[in-house]
Amino acid sequence: MALLTRRRFMRSLGGAALTLPIAGALLRSRGVAQPRDVPVRFLAIRSAHGTDRNLWIPRRADGSEPGATDVALSDLTFDYTRSLLAPLETSGFKSKITAIDGLDRWANNATGRNAEGHFGAGAALTGGRTFREDEGRTSNASLDQWLYARLGAGEGAHLINASCFSNGLTWKGMSFREDGSGVSQTVQPSEVFGSVFRGFMPDPGMGPALPDRSGAQRGMFDHVIGDLSRLRSELTGAERARLEEHLAAMEALRAEILPTGSMPGGSCTTGEGDGPERISGYNPQSAADFERCARQHATVIAQAFACGLSRVATLMHADDYISPYFDAPAMRAAYPGLSGEFHDPYTHQYWMNPDDPHVAGVWSTAHRWQTELFVMALQALDNIIDPMDPSGSHTVLDNTIVYWVNEFGHGPHDDQGANVPAIIAGGGAGRMRMGRYLRVRDVDAANVRNPSRPVPTGRLLTSIAQAMGHDIGFYGDPGIGADPSGFPAFHGELTEIMNG
Repeated sequence: MALLTRRRFMRSLGGAALTLPIAGALLRSRGVAQPRDVPVRFLAIRSAHGTDRNLWIPRRADGSEPGATDVALSDLTFDYTRSLLAPLETSGFKSKITAIDGLDRWANNATGRNAEGHFGAGAALTGGRTFREDEGRTSNASLDQWLYARLGAGEGAHLINASCFSNGLTWKGMSFREDGSGVSQTVQPSEVFGSVFRGFMPDPGMGPALPDRSGAQRGMFDHVIGDLSRLRSELTGAERARLEEHLAAMEALRAEILPTGSMPGGSCTTGEGDGPERISGYNPQSAADFERCARQHATVIAQAFACGLSRVATLMHADDYISPYFDAPAMRAAYPGLSGEFHDPYTHQYWMNPDDPHVAGVWSTAHRWQTELFVMALQALDNIIDPMDPSGSHTVLDNTIVYWVNEFGHGPHDDQGANVPAIIAGGGAGRMRMGRYLRVRDVDAANVRNPSRPVPTGRLLTSIAQAMGHDIGFYGDPGIGADPSGFPAFHGELTEIMNG
C-alpha cells in the first residue's frame, strides 16, 4: 500500500497547482459505483457565518443555475464571481462530493418557533427544535450521538468531538445528548490523539505493518519540489507568482507532514506516541494556527477511522464568535489592515446590503477560506488506503460519509432556517451517489423563506443513518414530526442521494 503517491500529493495542493502541466495527467478521481461490504464511518464538519444560496450552488459555464434537479458536477462549475465554494473546483474531489440544494431546518418553523440564528445552530445534526429559553437545548440527540450509541462491541470505541475553537458554550456546538444537553469539543489535536490512541498497538490483522518510509516520502517531496523548481524558470508573470506561492506551501507541508515520529498513512500503523505535538501558544485568531489545528484534527480522525478506533466524529471548525479570516493570506492580500470582529460588521451587514462591494467581498473571501479547510479534511481522509477494505484500492474517504454543513442557512439573522447548505462527500462505500448537484425542492426568490414543499434536514439525517446500516424512516424531534399523518414532509429518506 502506498503511503502518499505523487498523484495524491499533487492533488492535495489544489488551486493553481492543478493548472500546471506536471499535475494535469495525475489528477484522476476514482468513481464509487456499487456499495461495498466495509465499515462505513461518519464525519460531520461545520463552518460558520451562514451562506448565500445563490453564491453556494454550482453553476453552468454561462453563469446560469443548473437546468435540472439532478446534474453531474462535472458539467457544472464552482468557479464564478464571489463563489463561496470556488476551492472545490480545483480540489480534485468533484467526483467524490454531492451538493444538496433546498434543504430546510424546518422543525422550529413548523411550530411557529423563533429559534433560528444562534439558537438554531444546534439543529444541524438533530433535525429537531432548539429552545432559546433554555440556552439552545435541543429536542433530541444529534446524529453522531445516536449512531455512536448503536455501535456494537469493537466497532469504534471513541466518539470524537473536535473543534478549533471553544468558548465553553456547548449549546453552540454540534453534538447533543438525548436530553438535549450540549457536548464540549476538544480543541488541541494532541489531546484527541492522546485520548483515542492511548495504549493502542496496531492489530497485525488489520493490514500489513509498514516500515518507516519517512525518508522515502521526504525524497518524493524533494523530487516533486525539484520538478516544480525547474519549471519555475519557464514561467513568468502571474503563473510564476502562483508557482512560487505553492512551492512555499509545499515546503511548509513537508515540514508538517514529515516531522520526526510523524504518523504514517496508508495503513493502521500508529501506536501511542506517534501523534501531533501540542500546538504551543495556540491562537485561534491566527489563520496559520487555525489551519494547522484543522489539518491535524482531520489527520487524527482519519487515522482513528483507519485503525478502527472510531467510526463517528464531529469537527467544528468554528462558530460565529471567532474571526481568524482577517489573517488568511487571501484576505490580507485583498483587504489589508482588517482586524477585530467578523460576525457583526460583515455577516449582519451582508444581509442588510449585499450589494456593498466591500462587505460582499470580505464575506465571500472568508467563506472560500472555510471551503479550503473542508478540502483539507477530505485530503486527510483520502490520503489513507482503507485497511478494512479488502479491495486494497479505496481510501478512508471512499468509505466515509462526510456531511459538511454551515451554522446558518440562507437569509438574514434570525431568519436563516431555509436553504441550509449541505455537501456530502465520500459516499459511504458506495451507498450514496457522488458527483452530483441535487435540487430537492423548487427554489426561487419567492419561496426561499416559506417553501410550499419543505424538505427538512432530518430527511438527509435519515438517509445517512440508513447508509450506516440502520432501518429507520424518520430522524428528528420526537415531539413533532414523528407522526407522519401530521408532518408527512418529515418522513422518509432523500431518495435522490441514495444509491440503490
